[in-house]
Formats: sequence, structure tokens, C-alpha cells
Amino acid sequence: MDHRMTGLCVTAVDDRASHELNRRVFRIRHLLALGRPAEQALVKGLLVRDSMRQAGRRACFVARIPGTDLAGINALERLDYTLSNTSLTLVRDLSEYVLSAGQESATTGTGQPYEVRTAEPVEVEAALNETADQIPDGLLGWDLRLSPRAAARVHGAWLRDYANNGNLLIARDGRRPVGLLAVSVAGRETARMRTDTTRTLGFSVGSVDLVATAHEYRGNGVVPRLLGDVLDEFKRNGIRYAQVSAPTSETPLIAHCQRQGFTVVGSTLTLTHQGQA
Repeated sequence: MDHRMTGLCVTAVDDRASHELNRRVFRIRHLLALGRPAEQALVKGLLVRDSMRQAGRRACFVARIPGTDLAGINALERLDYTLSNTSLTLVRDLSEYVLSAGQESATTGTGQPYEVRTAEPVEVEAALNETADQIPDGLLGWDLRLSPRAAARVHGAWLRDYANNGNLLIARDGRRPVGLLAVSVAGRETARMRTDTTRTLGFSVGSVDLVATAHEYRGNGVVPRLLGDVLDEFKRNGIRYAQVSAPTSETPLIAHCQRQGFTVVGSTLTLTHQGQA
């Protein structure tokens, strides 16, 4: 057997998950292999198995795999990884986007426009109480088996990270929080992120990682207003492409994005190995 590299598995410890579960949690950052599909599945399986062996039996592993990577999916399923979440990736080219084009009908029941602004960390808990049922189980992979109370705490901490960086938008109807939108590029983070992505890709991408609204406000213009505001922000900051990650169960969000010129370009599967108790 020669010594050429035929595969690569890169993992990283998730500190927050490790603290919450009281065991080490690893995220599989990269899983690559050369060769035919069957050979790729074999190599990927061996690489992941070795990473799991080194981490110990109690360690939890989370992997996000493109839906097209059948070799990777098959390799993980053979190692007893279970599917915790499936999302679609939708993309829109913003080169011809017109500012505020997504804000039609974005008014409250009294005819007043929703207030949309950057959320403060202290607002996350109240907003999460209104929108929690639209945050899918297993969103983070390792959170799939948490109790409702623990999941709310974890998701709150996750969203506060966005808020602390100015990357969480909140929509309000009067004093009531009725919607949230989390982005990977916004406000003061934009220049740094644009520099990094432009250097690598030749263009910049702004990602919408979560959109959630209060139950009775779905279909009432909250999503168009939130999405319109963030697309305006992307456009003003020179972002070339907007990307939305939407759970496959969120058909209204997917349909709205498609009406706004987004195209489905792929899917991502989140697979988790819980380890031994």
C-alpha cells in the first residue's frame, strides 16, 4: 500500500455542547475521500471510526453532510449515526436586487408597519418564547434529545451569540416580539466577512441561518419584512449572493424565498452519533 493521501477527516470540539451534555462533543468539519463512490464510503467510514475510537465511547459526534454526498451519508449511517435535521439551501444573486423589494404587506393588524431592528441579547428570551415552536428539533444536531427546558436554554444561548455580534434581527408588533432572523453577515461583521469570503471565492455571501415567527403571525408579513430588511443590508454592503438555510418542513418559508427569486441549490443533512451513556 502506498502512502498517498486518499481521505481526510477534520473534527473540532464544540465547547458549549460538551458543557451542556457533560461529555465531549465533536463536530466533523470536513470529511473527504478520493476514488469511486464505494471506495469513498469505505475510506470515510474508516476515518470517522478512527476519530470516534480516539475520542472515546462517550463522545458525541455531529456531522453536516451535503445531500449529494451519498458516500459520506452511507458511511455515517453504517456507524449508527442518525438523522437529526434536513435543510434546503436557497440562493439569490443580489446584483439586480432592488432595495426594499421584499417588504410588501409587511404591516400589523392595525395597519402599522412592523418594527424591525437589531436585537439586544436581553430580548432573546422573550422572543424565543414566542417563536420556539418554529425552531426545529435537532437544529444543532446534539440538541435532539434534550428536554424542552434544556433545549430552550441552549437555543437561547445560541441566539444570544448572534445578538452579541449584532447579527440577530427582531420584528415587533408594538411591544410584542413576533419574529427573529439570524444571519452570518450583518452590521459590523460585514466588512470582515466580506474580506474573508472574497479572498477565497472572489465574491461575498450573506447567510440567513434562521427565520422564526410567532405562530399567529405566520402569513402576516413578518417574514417578508425581516427578509427584505436583511437583503437590503446585504445589498448596501456589497454582498453578491444571499443564502437561506430552511428546514424542509418550513414549506411557507421556502415558497416565499422562491417567490423572491431564490433558487434551491442543495440540501444538508445533520447526522448525530450520541455515544454511550
